[in-house]
Amino acid sequence: MSMADDFRKHHIFVQRLKGTQTEVITAQLEKLKKTAFAETMMGTQGKALNDILRDSMAPLTDVAIQSSTDIAEYESSFTAKLMSKHLDVGIQPVDAASLEKSLRTTNMSINARDKGADAPKKSLKTAYDQYARRKADEVAQVIKDAQIADKPLHEIRDSISSLIDGLHTAQAKSLARTTINFVAALARTETIQENKVVDNSWIWDATLENSCGECEQNDGQVFDEGDEEPPIHWGCNCSVIPSGNMNE
Repeated sequence: MSMADDFRKHHIFVQRLKGTQTEVITAQLEKLKKTAFAETMMGTQGKALNDILRDSMAPLTDVAIQSSTDIAEYESSFTAKLMSKHLDVGIQPVDAASLEKSLRTTNMSINARDKGADAPKKSLKTAYDQYARRKADEVAQVIKDAQIADKPLHEIRDSISSLIDGLHTAQAKSLARTTINFVAALARTETIQENKVVDNSWIWDATLENSCGECEQNDGQVFDEGDEEPPIHWGCNCSVIPSGNMNE
């Protein structure tokens, strides 16, 4: 089995990690639900309600990035071992602190496909910050609308549960799937760049992607450091495979 085949096989395992990340997000959504229920009982309204619900979601970013760092550390170690095996050279993984810093600051290529290369991109931190704030504000609006309509408490609670258990959970799965693929891609490219015995090129693999024409066009193409990496759209299942080209 070639190195590329080994990476493709491993990427199926990576997709399973989205379940772990989804659990991280949904655990925070459960805290949001409980907080929303409590504030509804107390009759909290206006800006105070938004602030309280935002505070309940605020820990999500740090928890998600810590989980992502653990996954990135594993992916870097796996990449180093697999490359060492196939290239017969010593490849070293990237340390956790460097990976966490990159995860917090590196922009994802999301929006590149639909809005052009100059479109504003977002880091993992920004993606989770925005998700947390928006979910809190959406729940707050549901409560405010129900209060204006003078709905009974049990109906307000049902509306909160319906939103969080339905739309918000579905969006959590999309966020988890997209960011996990970003984490895996970043871990691999950072590992490639860390080891000077190989060049910085990598191969776009769209084996598990079945909905995006641009991803299909990129499949098998060789890219270099600084090029846009997957994911380039929400739900993107593409991955990065080291080219294995040696530096002279």
